[in-house]
This record gives sequence, C-alpha cells and structure tokens, in this order.
Amino acid sequence: MLFDENDNLIVDGWMEFILEGDFFIAFWKFLEIYENGKCVFDKNDGLIPEHVKMKLPDSIKHLYTDTVKGRL
Repeated sequence: MLFDENDNLIVDGWMEFILEGDFFIAFWKFLEIYENGKCVFDKNDGLIPEHVKMKLPDSIKHLYTDTVKGRL
C-alpha cells in the first residue's frame, strides 16, 4: 500500500520480482490505483505484464510460462 501525504490510499497491490543469474526485474503482479477514494485502475489477472515479458532474456522465458512462476 502507498499513501499520499494526507494518508489517502493511492496504490495497493502485490509486487513480484524475477532474479535469474545477473537478470533482475520487479513488477506489479496485482495493482489498484485510487483517485479521490475510488479505484480507477485494477490489474488483477496475476499475469506478468507484456512490457516485462519483452525484457525477459530468451534463456529464461521458459521458466515463467506456468501458473507457478508467473503464467507468461
């Protein structure tokens, strides 16, 4: 959870990371963005985002194609 200076919720979610050898990337697996107390964005599919998938080295993509590690 992330709050602004007035203690209003602005972001809630679950961050995930991939660390394989020298490769590291962090991303939001689940994400809700709030404005004025209302959810204006909800990423709730649990999938690795497309822009993150594009950054995965070919040598490790096969490790992230099942439901256990990220459902590529």
